[in-house]
Amino acid sequence: MSKPYVIFDRDGTIIKFIHYLFDPNLVELSENSIPGLLALKLEGFRFGIISNQSIINRGLATVAQVESVNSRVEELLKLSGISCEFFLYCPHTPEDLCSCRKPEPKLGLVAIKEFEIDPSASFMVGDQPSD
Repeated sequence: MSKPYVIFDRDGTIIKFIHYLFDPNLVELSENSIPGLLALKLEGFRFGIISNQSIINRGLATVAQVESVNSRVEELLKLSGISCEFFLYCPHTPEDLCSCRKPEPKLGLVAIKEFEIDPSASFMVGDQPSD
């Protein structure tokens, strides 16, 4: 059975924007993100994150560092009873012309299939037009 989700970009939506964030100690939730997420949770939505992380292919951070930041986001959300069911990210730069970098649909389609997302009852939230 398909489920309704709100899929977020990570930086500048759920957490405060820091350009090329690689240090989990710098992660801060965005103002009002918890009340908003709790309200959506009460309406039956589940949550996921799809993010462009070109910091990896630029050689500015490792996969482990990006995943450490994602883990910190997950920890902070769980403190308020919020569960993020997936973190998917594209490691490529815009110049790589890949199919997984937003706004390309590959990671969204992967999420729909793997997490049984109902696209007609779900939303994507970002802070950039490319989201």
